This record gives sequence, structure tokens and C-alpha cells, in this order.
Amino acid sequence: MSQLVYLIPGWILLLGVYGIVTSRNLVHAVESFTRLPAPPPEPWTVSGVATGLLGVALAAAVAACGIRGRLPRAALLRRLHSGHVGDYVAWLVAGVTLFCLLLLT
Repeated sequence: MSQLVYLIPGWILLLGVYGIVTSRNLVHAVESFTRLPAPPPEPWTVSGVATGLLGVALAAAVAACGIRGRLPRAALLRRLHSGHVGDYVAWLVAGVTLFCLLLLT
């Protein structure tokens, strides 16, 4: 029974390869897989560039405060992290959920 799990996909793969090799439109099949349409490039906007620069500036400011140790709420965050694996999993789930909510809006 365990060999059947490998034989069925192998058989389907062999049938697909046989169908492509014996078809008359082999060149067309290869071209359709290699030439995918690329999305048109979008021009830069002032608001897009400004948002990017603002994000870089904020990230640099937070990194500088973190290196110097001047984050006022860092003590509160350190108390919330007890070092247990479950805490890290909870923070990861909360962060991913917040990120997904931000992407949806």
C-alpha cells in the first residue's frame, strides 16, 4: 500500500510528459511556460517617496534609541517577556495578526 503512494504521482507525471512530447505544439507549450507577461512598471510618486523616507527615518530613530538604551517603555516590555516559549509564540501570533490587519486596511 505504501508503494501505491509513489506509483500514482509517478504515473501521472509520465502521462503528462508523454502528452507534451508527442503533441504537435511542443514549441508552443514551451513558449507559453517561458514567456509570462510582466506587470507594467508604475511611476514613482512624491507621496510614495516621502512615505519611504519617513519609514527609513523612523526605523533609524528607533534603532538609535535602542542602541543608546533610551526607550522609555522598554522596561515594561522586558517585564512582559518572561522567557518562556509560550510568551514568544503569543507575541509572534499577536504581531502577525496585527501585520495582517494592517495589510487588509
